[in-house]
Amino acid sequence: MSKEQLVTRMLCSISRISLNEVNPEMDNKNGLIYLIR
Repeated sequence: MSKEQLVTRMLCSISRISLNEVNPEMDNKNGLIYLIR
């Protein structure tokens, strides 16, 4: 696994956890975009 894939996977899991508390309907892709912005 490349470093980029690892970072992306990590961000996805973080965004899923944090955004599920705020907005459960938000999917992982939106969560990742939200986190980067």
